[in-house]
Amino acid sequence: MWEYLKKIYHHDHYAQRFQLETDLAAYSQGTLSVQEYFCGFQNLWAKFSNIVYANVSAESLSTVQPVHEVSKRDQFLMKLRLEFESIRSNLMHRDPSTSLDMCFGTLLREEQRLLTQSSLPQENVVAYAAQGKGRVRDMRIV
Repeated sequence: MWEYLKKIYHHDHYAQRFQLETDLAAYSQGTLSVQEYFCGFQNLWAKFSNIVYANVSAESLSTVQPVHEVSKRDQFLMKLRLEFESIRSNLMHRDPSTSLDMCFGTLLREEQRLLTQSSLPQENVVAYAAQGKGRVRDMRIV
């Protein structure tokens, strides 16, 4: 009787796991900052891994976790905006593999660099570049 009831009422979270896998597959950076994207991704992945790890024995957990961490990092990097393509490629092909936390730090710095670069006044860029060569002293683009 108890075995029968266990089969009937046992809840393996299949529907919840499926929904989280769907959410992770659809989740991307879009218009989010790196910080916002990372936080949202971490929340989804934590829920997902709690369900997955619930069915893994304690002996196997130490084997599964490192593989799962690489997958987590790759999923995060693959869904960044195109402006991060070169840094993503660099991070994914490092040997040894870079942790997600290290990738996050690198991406924050790259995002800051891109924001700073886009906020520089563009009118003097040519003048500064040419001035270093000794060709132009003061040239403004209007």
